[in-house]
Amino acid sequence: MPLPTITRLLESNGISVVRKVIEQFGNGITVYSLYFEPRSEELVREVLNDLSLMFIARKTAELLPLYFRGEITAKEYAYGGIVSMFVYYFLHHQDEDLEYLFSALKGDPEKLSHLENIRRSLKQETVSLMRIVHTLKNHPELLKGAVALFEDKFGYDEGEFDAEQFKIKQQELREQMGKTVDNDQDKEIIEHVLLFNEVVVRTNFFKVPKTAISIRINPEFLGKDQSYPEAPYGVFLMVGNDFHGFHVRFNDVARGGLRLVLSRDKASFARNLETAFFENYNLAHTQNRKNKDIPEFGSKGVVLLHPPAVPSQDIMRAAGEQAFKKYISSFLDLITNQPSIKDYYNKPDIIFCGPDENTADYMQWAAEYSKIKGYPYWKAFTTGKPQSMGGIPHDIYG
Repeated sequence: MPLPTITRLLESNGISVVRKVIEQFGNGITVYSLYFEPRSEELVREVLNDLSLMFIARKTAELLPLYFRGEITAKEYAYGGIVSMFVYYFLHHQDEDLEYLFSALKGDPEKLSHLENIRRSLKQETVSLMRIVHTLKNHPELLKGAVALFEDKFGYDEGEFDAEQFKIKQQELREQMGKTVDNDQDKEIIEHVLLFNEVVVRTNFFKVPKTAISIRINPEFLGKDQSYPEAPYGVFLMVGNDFHGFHVRFNDVARGGLRLVLSRDKASFARNLETAFFENYNLAHTQNRKNKDIPEFGSKGVVLLHPPAVPSQDIMRAAGEQAFKKYISSFLDLITNQPSIKDYYNKPDIIFCGPDENTADYMQWAAEYSKIKGYPYWKAFTTGKPQSMGGIPHDIYG
């Protein structure tokens, strides 16, 4: 985040910066030291929590002015970043002609793949990520209402969650938005914002600290979408300030590689952005078929790095490593025992991973870090580890 933006964030919270020091290091890391006038510890703590959330959330330029003007909070800004990603990938527009073709071609995977490419292209031409964020920007009351309900479900309040009352409030918000919105596309977007609140069963959104925002989704709703021949067993979405990624698996105990996707230019990134979840789903589905004769079913994870401001090879590699580590950290938040995280799935998630494109060098780190985070099966969390950790080197044994 640029220093002027940080200064504005502080000033919008009533804190005046009196001195700034910038230190740049050869490895691409920049350290900002900010000095400000004395304020109460409670205010500083609140502002630092807000700053932390703004730093790790997806960069959403259209929503920043609303935050600076005090129209939305840091939580609402961060929620807008992850919910817009959810809507972008999972908005399912009913089209009778396309549904008919999907049914007719159900037994032909190759033709289904081509048809899905056409549908995805049509959908994302009309419902782009920018279009979704634009809807959120134009309806801050939607953000406020949705975040309040999300906090009812996942916030720190120790009271018991009232599922029936939650449904009633969701419906009230739906009806309220229906009175002020007459555009069909906006209505679809709003409906999927509310769907997000319903299908998320675990999140680190309210955990402090964290490196990125992660959610576990109940994927049953994907079974209604003809694009997916089989509803996955588990779907995770991780969104950070410079990446987003998924993890998809098709049974309780599953293993598959983690892929780090680096885009060589903006056009390449646009294509990778468009296809990230569908590619992840297909890779996991293929891995599931490959694993049919072994105890572990198939899974796959994809981390899509957002293009750095200066896309040199060295900076891209360093940014990719940091993105992968934030992905793993936020992923582990949801599969380890974290007292501050409410769980509506009520089953443990047992995850095993392996190396894939651009991640082979990080398998040892991931296993060791999972031990620090308290993952009980840390020794088996990743394959591709060095022999000193009990790993089997694939370059020697295949």
